[in-house]
Amino acid sequence: MAKRESKDEVRRKVREAQAQANRERLQRESANREDMVAFLVAEQKLAAVDEWEAERHEQVRLEAEQRREEQRLEGARALARMRDRGETVAGIAALGARSEKLVRSYLRKVASSRGAATSEANGSQPPGGAGTAPAGGSHASDGAGGQVSVAAASSTSAVVGGAQ
Repeated sequence: MAKRESKDEVRRKVREAQAQANRERLQRESANREDMVAFLVAEQKLAAVDEWEAERHEQVRLEAEQRREEQRLEGARALARMRDRGETVAGIAALGARSEKLVRSYLRKVASSRGAATSEANGSQPPGGAGTAPAGGSHASDGAGGQVSVAAASSTSAVVGGAQ
């Protein structure tokens, strides 16, 4: 016959099994608590990284736009120097294989930057728009919002620069 265990011994074994199960459950709950804390901290750090990234992207975007504007202005100044040497808008456009519209937009940019510099220097903008009139002439609109030089050829006619 097999050995029989007393009720007390069976109860003790059940209590030990329950105690072991309770210890394992407490360990599991403690580990779960620590892992949840680690997860929540990581989520907070992730949100901070997302915020940092957005701020950095904005900084880079602003810096890139500033650099683009500097390059546009540098190009516009180069075109203005060509124009000051007597080149026509059509000639400049053909030389660079660009449209006249693009060349005019760059020339307007340099004219507006000169006007802004003049306004800042004396606190106001001269009447009639940005820039100054060339010697012996005045400014007229080119129909696209920009200024072109107009020199008097005679008392009855005028030559409009840039409308060629």
